[in-house]
Amino acid sequence: MKIDEKTRRAIDRCIDINLPFALTVLPGDDTPLFFASVPDTDDDYRNVWESKNPDWRGFIINFFANDEEYTAGIRAELSADGVLKIADSLEGMLPPTWTPLQKRQTEKFKYISVVNGVIERLKRDGGKTVLSRIETVESERDITDVAEGYFELFPNTFRYLCFTQETGLWLGATPEILARISDDSIETMALAGTMKTRSRRQWDQKNLDEHNLVVGYILQCLSKAGAKIDKDIQTSELKFGSIKHLCTPIRAKLDLNGKDRREFLTRLSPTPAVGGFPREKALPEIFVSETHERLCYGGFVGLITPGASMAYVNLRCAMAAKIEKGYTYNIYSGGGITAESTAADEWDEAVSKVRPLNEIIKGKVSDNQAAKES
Repeated sequence: MKIDEKTRRAIDRCIDINLPFALTVLPGDDTPLFFASVPDTDDDYRNVWESKNPDWRGFIINFFANDEEYTAGIRAELSADGVLKIADSLEGMLPPTWTPLQKRQTEKFKYISVVNGVIERLKRDGGKTVLSRIETVESERDITDVAEGYFELFPNTFRYLCFTQETGLWLGATPEILARISDDSIETMALAGTMKTRSRRQWDQKNLDEHNLVVGYILQCLSKAGAKIDKDIQTSELKFGSIKHLCTPIRAKLDLNGKDRREFLTRLSPTPAVGGFPREKALPEIFVSETHERLCYGGFVGLITPGASMAYVNLRCAMAAKIEKGYTYNIYSGGGITAESTAADEWDEAVSKVRPLNEIIKGKVSDNQAAKES
């Protein structure tokens, strides 16, 4: 998969002048889709769910645990050619509201201490809490080169590089579908439980329980929405580089349009896979325990057309910003904590989830490694 030179120049100009843009690649595809839009005070551009344009199509990105009736969007308005033609007339546009935290790192001993405290509570109360960590990496590599390398490494994920003034600059390759909605059908998945790909061990009770919590929550959300759920539900394994997850695809019949789509997605997000369960206990624990803001990590990203919506949980991602020499990145990762968790193992799991992105940013992934991860 290659990003052509014209698109590269358009991305550079968008970043230079703070012009909203999205570069996306669908799972199993190798053709990047680029578009951009000019910010406007009209809701047609700002809040995709409130758009008065029935033909609105473009990219969406939402914050973690966002309970507002708002999702940032980039309308598919300008091609790479269009950006290059008008870029010089758009100097002085507003900077992003959010940028990466400089030099912020989650320290291992603090993370393990917090996880041990959460494990003790879960032993009393049950349930699950997902805790995340953050690391900061600087690189002189061009961000389009980073995106291209990362996208090539994980061809079966939803891959994106995007900027909005509300959310800042983000990069990700996520394997987890939040929901694909078209006509009267919905596809979603439960993705939870983690093990090294090469491991020959059976899935332990901790991972099975963690996964079943997510399955149960999604089925409950669908039932409350009045969906007719396909009873053919089977669990398999989904590989992501050197790790694998338990994955249960779920399909249902449900007619959703306009605001109904937004309400369903925000009811579903965050699932217990990225938030925890029960939500009313897990989310406050996350906000108290984590020393960084998740922003869009654990939220959702995707594409909307008049007839369909596809949203993916924003995982394996980083927030970025241009610096004097190259870019700085906040890389996010996390894991589900249950009463059966071991704090040191949770740290190792969180580190392993973003090792490929970390190494690509630093330019350390060889062709042989890339082939092995695919």
